[in-house]
Amino acid sequence: MLLSQCHNLQKKSNCITVFTPKGLDNFVQNGIIQQIPSQLYHPISIKNRILILSRMIQANQSGIFRFYLIKEEAFHPKIEIFTYDTDSMLLNYQKSENDTVQTSLIKEPNTVLAFNDFIQDLSNLNLVYSSEETSDILQQMIQSLK
Repeated sequence: MLLSQCHNLQKKSNCITVFTPKGLDNFVQNGIIQQIPSQLYHPISIKNRILILSRMIQANQSGIFRFYLIKEEAFHPKIEIFTYDTDSMLLNYQKSENDTVQTSLIKEPNTVLAFNDFIQDLSNLNLVYSSEETSDILQQMIQSLK
């Protein structure tokens, strides 16, 4: 199922992802993706973490995906947001580290478009790093893994 979803994502364009430094650190240091239950996979190897981060940078630079890292000192969302075109949007909510993640899928195009606009405004409001700054941070993470 995960491989199928990855294949589907590769066909999308104009996708936006907002993530937290905590989630990035957990991925870089431990190979854990918080949105996927740990019983479904083994922690990702360092080699594959580097590969995934490199592909994130490439997708960000090409404009196919836009990744925004949250500035934790300015913005403390309780949800993670992923949008795919105006096709769909996933909202992941976790009350605390020990709780299970609740995921909502929204497929109404106007709602997804409104969220896309909101997310892009977060950068203008200095609540997230720009996609270019996020790429630079991801590159720093690759260097730390090497």
